[in-house]
Amino acid sequence: ANAGLTPDDIDLVLVATSTAIDRSPNMAARVAAKLGMRGGPAVMDINVVCSGFTHALATADHAIRAGSATRALVIGADKMTEITDYTDRATCVLTGDGAGAAVVEACAEPGIGPVLLGSVPEMGHAVRIEG
Repeated sequence: ANAGLTPDDIDLVLVATSTAIDRSPNMAARVAAKLGMRGGPAVMDINVVCSGFTHALATADHAIRAGSATRALVIGADKMTEITDYTDRATCVLTGDGAGAAVVEACAEPGIGPVLLGSVPEMGHAVRIEG
């Protein structure tokens, strides 16, 4: 809302969410349509739960550095209360609802430092969202 841009100034929309409305169309396409983006921006959802916004931010950074995007709208949004099992006291305290957004664009000096992404695959069973 405060970026001083029009919807058509954005050519990449990334939405990090694990609670999308539907499998298709993706949330990024829904956002682009809702904002009235007529320029055909690239749209992509990223589902890596807690670290989704970080992954989306890194993806935007890489796309801009590679020249495939000039400005990206990066959104992180989840509505975990709809899927949280409140009888599981060990995990229900870890989740909540929230959303945030940022516009990312090239600048003279690098503004996004190295983003180090990783995982612990053998612990994938520790927190699970079924369905």
